[in-house]
Amino acid sequence: MDILDFTLISGDNLDSFSTLIPTSLRSGIKNGELFAIGSMMFEYPNGAIVSSLDKDTVTILSIYVDVYDRHNGTGTFLVEKLNELVSKVPGIYSIRAVLPPKLEKSGAESFFEAAGFNFSDFGGPEVKFTVASLEDAPLPKSSNDADHCFSGRELGSEALMRFEHSLSADGNYLMKKSLNSPNIIQQVSMYYVENNTVKGCVVLSEEKAEEIIFEFAYATNGAALLPMLLSALGAVKESYSPQTLIRLQAVNETSQKLVEKLVPMASLKYRKLASRSII
Repeated sequence: MDILDFTLISGDNLDSFSTLIPTSLRSGIKNGELFAIGSMMFEYPNGAIVSSLDKDTVTILSIYVDVYDRHNGTGTFLVEKLNELVSKVPGIYSIRAVLPPKLEKSGAESFFEAAGFNFSDFGGPEVKFTVASLEDAPLPKSSNDADHCFSGRELGSEALMRFEHSLSADGNYLMKKSLNSPNIIQQVSMYYVENNTVKGCVVLSEEKAEEIIFEFAYATNGAALLPMLLSALGAVKESYSPQTLIRLQAVNETSQKLVEKLVPMASLKYRKLASRSII
């Protein structure tokens, strides 16, 4: 056996590589929906790459190397072995991986670049920027509609519950958590109120220190999105440090375009698509 060797991972040997594979992907490996390769250093499992095959493309879902075996070629070995094996499958022409948005060049991006992958921005509503970028680009003055915007704290839990139930009844509530969930930031989440009725929202949460997530945006009147976003971003600007990250997640295309108008494009960081042709 070579110092570094490989094996195909299936339900039979999955336990040996379980610490190297995300829990969410293991059932797909067991039932054959996902394709996984494991690397072994002196017969000891030290890395794994998991991918899916879709039409003419292989998508890398996970690649992980034991912390004690990094920077020794194991990751590159796994990518090249994946390339070698899928090159034998008719109709497969490329390998790709979707990388999360980073404000600085990530280790994963450097790795895929060294492995011969090219990069492009990947579509979708997940975008990151910092509070500091709002300082660099002062927000436009809000319109009279801003007088209709109130924070979750100002509205109170009962009003939020009624609005949530109303959205749910119409099939428009897309969040898994409640508007009264503890990690919703009530002082910066904004709601549009007209004739004593809540008609829109921009909801932000805090999952970990110094990172804010745009969870949900909704408005019966599309024009209300701008004043709500202005009010929410203004409140964030006043309440959080310049280093705080703001991440757009479950935000629709209209909200994303509005944010792109408010934040300098150079400050917005999109997910990246790493891709290369089968060699």
